Amino acid sequence: MILSAVRLKPARLLGLCLLLAAPAQSQTLSAPMGRLSGFTMPLAGTPSLGSPAGPGASASLSLPSPSLSPLWVPVPAPEPKLWLPGEPLRDSAPLFDGSAARPPLTTVEAAPEVRRSLERTMADVRGLYARFFPGLDPGLPVSLRFEAHERTDANLVRDDGHGTIRLRGPVPPGGASDRALGGSPFKAGPVMSGRIMRLVTVFHEYGHVIFYHRTGARPDDTRGFTAFDAVNEGFAVTLELLMIDKAVAAREELGLSEREAAELREWKRERLAMLRGRNHYTEGTLRVWHKLYRSGGQAALQSAADSLAPERLQGVPLDHPVFVLAGGEPSLLEAFTHGDERLWEGLRDLSNHVAAGKPITAAGLPAVQAILAKVKTSALRRYLRGMLGKREPAALHGPLRLAFLEDRAARELSDLVFQELARPDPMEAVRGPVWKDALRSMLPLIPRRPSGAGLIILQPS
Repeated sequence: MILSAVRLKPARLLGLCLLLAAPAQSQTLSAPMGRLSGFTMPLAGTPSLGSPAGPGASASLSLPSPSLSPLWVPVPAPEPKLWLPGEPLRDSAPLFDGSAARPPLTTVEAAPEVRRSLERTMADVRGLYARFFPGLDPGLPVSLRFEAHERTDANLVRDDGHGTIRLRGPVPPGGASDRALGGSPFKAGPVMSGRIMRLVTVFHEYGHVIFYHRTGARPDDTRGFTAFDAVNEGFAVTLELLMIDKAVAAREELGLSEREAAELREWKRERLAMLRGRNHYTEGTLRVWHKLYRSGGQAALQSAADSLAPERLQGVPLDHPVFVLAGGEPSLLEAFTHGDERLWEGLRDLSNHVAAGKPITAAGLPAVQAILAKVKTSALRRYLRGMLGKREPAALHGPLRLAFLEDRAARELSDLVFQELARPDPMEAVRGPVWKDALRSMLPLIPRRPSGAGLIILQPS
């Protein structure tokens, strides 16, 4: 490959040589084992330092190399997996297209009071959507079913070609059980009446029905939680929380008792407590839909759902830079919609370079620079913390590449590495000092340059 630097002093090439000595398609931080006095990297068409320039000159660069611990060097890096937009799932028909006749409510229980309770819940949910989110719900075909189970939970399943919201719990709905208090799906509570618990739960699950209908997507069959799962759950959670706020404010008009309003507020508190953790609910709710709602209200939510490009999210790990770096910035989240293709290409090129070392071409540099200017510092920190949190030397490649591209990232990475070195490694007694040694070896590679020193441009030879 050809390496060119914009206003980059020769001394700044030290870390870059160590980081990118391997071929462009390798994620390995290359350095020979042991202590070495020098490091040589051939650069096509670039004269070596101290050698005559011009045709026929030696094309190599020799620079001193920091001493590296043998524990750091032999850690193998996986084969790079460049993440590019995939094809839609083979079965591309939408899960809910609204064309089928609305099926009857179904339940495994034949008791009339169970059926009446489910019918009331579904009617209440549709009424809340019509009142608080007009135009969002086109009246989609969906069934509601109860199954006896020791656990209390709910999920959306595909049943005979249409969606079914399945409720599970130890006590069937209807009659006295609607007034009885029971635990919610949250681990810590709250305790609430059966009616309110079903109302919020079915409202949330019906949010998934609307999401699949408006996006035309199908469930992501990737093992583990993905960016698509985060956006899917975040959509439903955002609607759920907005509904609670609106319902409590309109308590008297809706005929809710003070106790029921208090239960709704308690549900919201528990949900927000859950969102304080780092999970796919958090990423989709706080980093995506909440930001979109604050930027443009319900219209922004509906527009984003209608124009979403699911294939750009399906199969993408939650910690992939294409998703993390865009988080919290509505102008970058547009990259996941069928909008400005250049925005998507810039975010994709940046992320593929950071995640897998794919070169950034000179032609693609302006788009990458525009993306980096929009990335929030909080998103940079989340990505860097996430990679350092893996406590695996191979996970340090992405942060280093990002540090070479962005001054803020270099500063944040330096701070985080020093913090990691200052705290004990809980696994050091088991695996030895390999993690701390990796971090110490990493410090000399983090670029130290004044603001505006320029970006590193990588392009194929």
